[in-house]
Amino acid sequence: MKRSSKGQFEVTTGSTKYKTSQLNGRHMNTARKNWILSNGLIPKGMVIHHINENKKDDDIDNLQLMTYKEHNLFHVGGRIPWNKGLPKEQQPMYGRKYIFSQEAIKNQKKTWKNKFLPSMKKIDRMKQDGLSGKDIGKQLNITANAVAHRYKKYRRDYGGEKNE
Repeated sequence: MKRSSKGQFEVTTGSTKYKTSQLNGRHMNTARKNWILSNGLIPKGMVIHHINENKKDDDIDNLQLMTYKEHNLFHVGGRIPWNKGLPKEQQPMYGRKYIFSQEAIKNQKKTWKNKFLPSMKKIDRMKQDGLSGKDIGKQLNITANAVAHRYKKYRRDYGGEKNE
């Protein structure tokens, strides 16, 4: 850590990926500080984006002003975020909405189904053979919680062996 001539900490990284420093006695992100010193205050609803995506490169030539929406779209890049599919109340999106085509959502579900349905069928068969969730987890190299979740989902969504 670096101290100023007054003995105050100037730049730290702490547990975050961003450098922090002080401006007029206030701790803030170093990128924001550099932007404010070069271009003035950051307007409400705008964020500072690192052009080369290196969070520790706070040179003014590497910083760009963007709206929250532009910034989110830039980083999501067409992917479905991890929280897509959760009920609205459980989505930690803080008021912003993601818009995805029905085709993208359908493809995501299809990928999930192809990835997990075989193991769900195997878990169902093993459960019917009388194995515990812990034993099944050891054999499939997954946690007992994952076994319970997949078994419950398979029974709920596919009705177990009845639909086959």
